[in-house]
Amino acid sequence: MRKGMEGISADIGESKKRGVFVHKYLPPQNPYKINDSLSVYVKSAWLEHKWTYTGSFNTQETSIDSEGFTLIVISDGKSLKGFDNNWLIGAKEDSTFYGGYGSSMTTNFDKLPTTDTIVWNVQSGDHDQSIPKIVIGKFSLVLLSK
Repeated sequence: MRKGMEGISADIGESKKRGVFVHKYLPPQNPYKINDSLSVYVKSAWLEHKWTYTGSFNTQETSIDSEGFTLIVISDGKSLKGFDNNWLIGAKEDSTFYGGYGSSMTTNFDKLPTTDTIVWNVQSGDHDQSIPKIVIGKFSLVLLSK
């Protein structure tokens, strides 16, 4: 039973069934080349309202939070090798991605993004804020559909 726990949809279809889907995103090119040695293949990416389970895990019973959004990016294991440990997407000044289930990563927004293209810094290192980070590239996603 996950009643009351925050949820993240496994795919766009589930997000739409739950009524939390907002937008679909794609990278400008796929795989998205971050630098000479790092690229990310994006299988799917979408923004959804933050939500919680109101019933058991296997039901579509969902409560949409009044504020906040989650961006989910589904990739593959090869693309995300070293993610969260050797490199990060995001920084203090913008939303930071965290590893999700399987080969996915997620980030949160307090408000809807105001532009069709969202850009993040990609940095070396892990989530330890006491260690200085070096920007090694950029990652961006472009609004595809609502």
